[in-house]
Amino acid sequence: MAITTVASVNDNHIIGFTFGLNLGFTYDLQMYYSKTKTTLKTVNPQVQLMVNSWDRLIVGGEFVEGHLVGMLPNTVIKRIQRSLYVSNEMLFQSEAATWDRLSLYQSIRYDVLSEGEDAFSPKIGLNVRVFREWDARFRASYGKNFRMPTFNDLYDSWLGNPALKPEHSDCFDIGIETAFDRSGRHTLQLTYFNIDTRSRILLMRITFPLMCIKLKVEG
Repeated sequence: MAITTVASVNDNHIIGFTFGLNLGFTYDLQMYYSKTKTTLKTVNPQVQLMVNSWDRLIVGGEFVEGHLVGMLPNTVIKRIQRSLYVSNEMLFQSEAATWDRLSLYQSIRYDVLSEGEDAFSPKIGLNVRVFREWDARFRASYGKNFRMPTFNDLYDSWLGNPALKPEHSDCFDIGIETAFDRSGRHTLQLTYFNIDTRSRILLMRITFPLMCIKLKVEG
């Protein structure tokens, strides 16, 4: 059984400036050999600033506090994650028939966890429209990702592993896409991507075949 509640507040009374605040609470009750309860409290403030007509800046933070009760006798497992992030998107446009639109974006996120782990996760990318008529675009991006093992990854009664390390990965993709109206709206995408993962966290699933026994009685 899981219950999740989310509340959001946004204010944009100041032109070009938007403030947002997201609050979340999750309660999860799972039945193993004993009952385990997980609670997550999340606070996510964020500010968006239109520097000018073609430049947007977003600055935010995130605070997550998690508790796991019941997995180990008389023990409450606690985790706190603090994060800061900054992202920026610049959009350039013209009235030309070719190379008329360029979008550049970049972001960086810093996470600190109570277990002593921390990570920088930068990302950069671009999206260029080569032909306006066909809406043909070229895009590419590169970034780093970080994932801490969840409570279930670490302490699940069947598949948990308390020795799991954080997962780190480098991601790169490049591709083209186009859209055109010929007897309907059609889109075409071609993408190459590569993900290099270190200390990858895998969830193994064990399934059992269903056995069916038929008993025939004659008399």
